[in-house]
Amino acid sequence: MYTIIIFAILALKALGATITIAIGREGASIEPTVSKASNRDILEFQFWAGNYSVSQGSWSTPCAQQPGGFYSGFIPGPTGDNKVSSYP
Repeated sequence: MYTIIIFAILALKALGATITIAIGREGASIEPTVSKASNRDILEFQFWAGNYSVSQGSWSTPCAQQPGGFYSGFIPGPTGDNKVSSYP
């Protein structure tokens, strides 16, 4: 029994953490404003009212896509009764 519990704990640690990033929950905001992810971590983006895209930028030009960085493409805002759309 203890072997199974230890194996389950190790397996969960190997998967990494899920870091939730809320976009537009409080107007034009990103929460948290700074995130640090490790290998195997999952960044889950929650898009609230409005249309967005997410890209990797540098500190000197944060609104410009960094060459070779990630880019989500256009993400339409939630519709109907949905208040948030999530994308891992």
